[in-house]
Amino acid sequence: MTWTGTGVTGSGKDRGTFKCGDYSTKTSNDQRTAGETSTGQIAGIFGSTASTTAGVLANATHLDISGFPKQGCFGF
Repeated sequence: MTWTGTGVTGSGKDRGTFKCGDYSTKTSNDQRTAGETSTGQIAGIFGSTASTTAGVLANATHLDISGFPKQGCFGF
């Protein structure tokens, strides 16, 4: 069985901010995806497989909060 990595196949970044009076938030989210394929054959009790794929997802999320929300910031 031979595995071949395709490297980073997708990536994304999200950023967000919210402010209400002295209360504020900053968010960030970074994602990376990668894929692999295999060639060869594995035989087993339940049959065999000739090729398959796999994927990896890495996600990093960060949230900064400052202050305390006042009444009315979220409708309450």
